[in-house]
Amino acid sequence: MSGQDSSRRRARNVKRTVVLLRNDDDLRVPEKQKLKTLQDSGRIKEIEFSNNATSESIGEILMNSFSNFLTPAELPR
Repeated sequence: MSGQDSSRRRARNVKRTVVLLRNDDDLRVPEKQKLKTLQDSGRIKEIEFSNNATSESIGEILMNSFSNFLTPAELPR
């Protein structure tokens, strides 16, 4: 296997920035001030999960990351 082939391999984990929105939040890219408010309140997190993660495991990661804001009943939304 050459060096180029190994560099084309997909990473085993994916890192994403997740923004936890509420029903009253606009569903668009937040303005600078709103983004700062979301960041300061802890509703923006960098989350890492595996490429083959199940929806249940992703749900667990989200619950752990946003436990101050989410209840298990709210997760499916």
